Amino acid sequence: MLLNKMLLTIIIPMYNVSQYLEKCIKNINIENIDYEILMINDGSPDNSLELAGQLKAVKPNIKILSQENKGLGGARNLGIKNAIGKYILFLDADDILIKQDYKFLEEEHADIIEFSSRNVNESQNIISEFNANNVKECIDGILYAKNNPSMFSACNKLYSNRFLKANNLFFKEHIYIEDFEFNTRAFILTKCLKSYNSIIQHFVQMPNSITRNNDKIRKLKLVNDMIIVAHSINTFKENNNISNSTFIEERLTWLTVDIIYHSLKNNLGNIFLNEKINELKKNDLYRTNVKLKNINKERFRKLLNFPLGLSIIVFFLNLKYGD
Repeated sequence: MLLNKMLLTIIIPMYNVSQYLEKCIKNINIENIDYEILMINDGSPDNSLELAGQLKAVKPNIKILSQENKGLGGARNLGIKNAIGKYILFLDADDILIKQDYKFLEEEHADIIEFSSRNVNESQNIISEFNANNVKECIDGILYAKNNPSMFSACNKLYSNRFLKANNLFFKEHIYIEDFEFNTRAFILTKCLKSYNSIIQHFVQMPNSITRNNDKIRKLKLVNDMIIVAHSINTFKENNNISNSTFIEERLTWLTVDIIYHSLKNNLGNIFLNEKINELKKNDLYRTNVKLKNINKERFRKLLNFPLGLSIIVFFLNLKYGD
């Protein structure tokens, strides 16, 4: 049960983000509604917790929660459990909140609301942008995903607090691509999803992100976590007797393509790649049968379905990314 008429909870995980916190908080300039900011100290070894305390002294709607390190998903989960706002917004400390007007939430009843967003570099130059459609009437999540562009990110969306808690929707902890897994379940469960073509956040693309750094351990974990997510999605499908499986098949196809691509791009070795492909096939998770909306991913998928397609991909990606 929500404790008051607070409309919005903003959840900000903290792990080695002290250099971003002050700018992140000062950039939140919402004035026309009651809202709270939950700053989640996820066992951060830097001085994020100390800085959060200083920010709370000048911004009393900040609440600080702490736990042992459980990863980004685990930090968000603690925020969800303690949120009292009608809607929940996930904001990473190094990203920039653009939308400041949430008065419309007083009359809103959607489970999920998706917005447009931009990827920017550290100088705020636009790298790319995602444009959501204007879908102002409720639509179920699977139909929405079929007919509209959508991001895997949880940070370009607002989630009904009631919806998340009623469906026990929390993030998997200690994994990468937790947003992909979380939104797969959320989209299947929602019967009321809307979207608006207005920018909610700028996502700052940092050079040390998972896909941009040279840490081989993180690269291996990324691919292994994709396998975990494939298992999780398939288990969710089986446990919930989902009759329309096209959406699930599309998600598994995306994961299959990405597992192969990242294994090759990051030089994880042919033995590792073959192990991952065999694991997918052994557990009936290997999919290349559903068309993907992303043009490059779709080309990759089509090539995988040609005779010797994988061998051709291996050859050319080894030429491009090999040592």
